[in-house]
Amino acid sequence: EDLKMSLEKIIAPTLILWGSKDDMVPEKHAHILHEKIKNSTLVIFPGIGHNLNTQIPEKIAQETIKFL
Repeated sequence: EDLKMSLEKIIAPTLILWGSKDDMVPEKHAHILHEKIKNSTLVIFPGIGHNLNTQIPEKIAQETIKFL
């Protein structure tokens, strides 16, 4: 289901965290989210896969705290 039109309705500040080596959802999708969600911040982690929270929990926490 294509939800791109719904993304434009999001007005809350949004943090998008993505691994550049995500083999489940390609990085291009992160850029689409960032483009469609007006008040978004995108952080790409080089060399990291899909499970950011288990691979780099400290970096995820740092980015979240910085965003908040």
